[in-house]
Formats: sequence, C-alpha cells, structure tokens
Amino acid sequence: MVAQFAFAASLFVLVLAACTPAPATSAPTPSATATATPAVAVAKIPEITIRASEYAFESPDQVEAGLVLVTYENKGTRVHNLVVGRLKDGKTLADFKGAAANGGPAVVPLVDLFGGSTGAFAGERHQVVLDLIEGPYVIFSFEHVGGDPIDVSRGMFRPLTVVARVSTSVLPDPAAQVSAVVRDNVPFEIPSEIRAGTQTWKVTNEGATFHPLAIWRFLSGRTLADLLEFIKTYTGTAPADKVGGPEQLSPGKRAWTILDLTPGDYAILDPGAAPNRAKATLFSVK
Repeated sequence: MVAQFAFAASLFVLVLAACTPAPATSAPTPSATATATPAVAVAKIPEITIRASEYAFESPDQVEAGLVLVTYENKGTRVHNLVVGRLKDGKTLADFKGAAANGGPAVVPLVDLFGGSTGAFAGERHQVVLDLIEGPYVIFSFEHVGGDPIDVSRGMFRPLTVVARVSTSVLPDPAAQVSAVVRDNVPFEIPSEIRAGTQTWKVTNEGATFHPLAIWRFLSGRTLADLLEFIKTYTGTAPADKVGGPEQLSPGKRAWTILDLTPGDYAILDPGAAPNRAKATLFSVK
C-alpha cells in the first residue's frame, strides 16, 4: 500500500491507493485507482483600517471582493460614522458629489448599503466584517451634531474600488456567537440570553428597506427615553455608551460586528427618519 500526501495551504488530504499483485503466470490485474478529494485552502480574512477626522477619511484606495475586516477609528473631535455604499449601476462619483451638496439624504438612493460602523465618538475604535462585491464604492459619514449639516454634505466621503479577488482560497464566514435579524416595523430578533465578553454578532437585514443597527449600554439610572432624546442632536451628556454596530444595510445584506459586552442593560436602535424603522429592542447582559 502506498500513501500519497497532497498539501494545499494549511489543509492536508490523505489519499490511499491500493493495489493487488497478480500471479506471475497470469495477465496483470489493473490496480484499483483511488479518487483524491481536492484540497481546499482556507484564507485569513484580509484587514484594513479606516480613520475619520473632521471632515475626511483616511483609507485604502481599493480592496479585494469578499469578506474584509474593517477597523474604524475616529481621530477627530466629533462623532462620525462609517457607511459603505456601492454605487448603483449607471451612477457615478460625480452624481454622488452632486447629491451630497444638496444636504445629504439624496445620496442614499444612489447606493446599495453594505454596512460600515455605527457612529464613533472621539477616540473610539470599532471593528466590523463586511461582505463586499466588485464595483465602485463610496465611504461616507451620515452623522451630524445639533443643527449642523450632515457630514457627507461637508465633503466627508471618499471613493473606494472593490476589485476581483486574486486568490482562489476560501474565506469562511466569521464564527458568530449571536445572530441578529432586522425587519421592518418590529423589534430586532436576538437570542433571549446574551452573555458578557468579547463576541461576534452576525447581522442580517431581512426587511424591505435599509436599516442601521447601533448597540448602546445604558449608564446607571438612564432610560431609553433619555437615549432617544439624546440621539436627536448628539448634544449634552450621552445617557449610554455606544459599543458598536454595522451601520446601514440594504435589504438582503449582512455584516458582522465585534463587540465587548460587559454586564448591564442595553438597547439596539435603528435610528433615522426613514419609514419602516425597526423598533428599539432592550436586552440585558449577565
């Protein structure tokens, strides 16, 4: 018996081939042929860093299609979020610039939303995993403070090109400890029990419109009413700490958010003025 080893990336496949010698006086007996199982290479999810300030992004010019781990850092002094949108067929960066100059909301119909990072306050850092397809993208911030203009209307956007993957290795989905589903006009669907610790949430939009998702941890004695009032203007003292979230997702899109949850009371919000918002959902972490 002869053992043959095929190696690809970090996976090993053992192939065994068997043969039976024929008697010396008879015609040779064909040996049995073993069918090898193709080796599958598993790749590490590529990583990029995107940094925000007033009112600009520092980011790569291009990334490869597929899963990408994004570390989002706010180096500015004001709150900024990260929205990753793929320009719809026939739309251009010039179209986006023109819409942004009109106040901000007009950019949304121009893109399909693949996630991003919920608004980070000064000095904060969030991590998400996005699943991107090839094409022209724009990254932008949709935050504003008080009556100030929306960030994107101040020129806080940057083009990003997503190119075909060179490698043929497999990028497996991140292992998620929590699955969260967002739908129109109903609370977020999450497990009944969520434990403390560092964890990955997979977020899927099963609604008919785009939805953001932001997770907040209440400060002692503060309530959902306090939080809803605060996010209208982002002025004054925040009644909760924002711990993360994958921002805007178009229908059918998915993303992963990496969170460090400590014991306490939390809220998941779908902020914004668009219709069919998901309902605020409260949960506790033990």
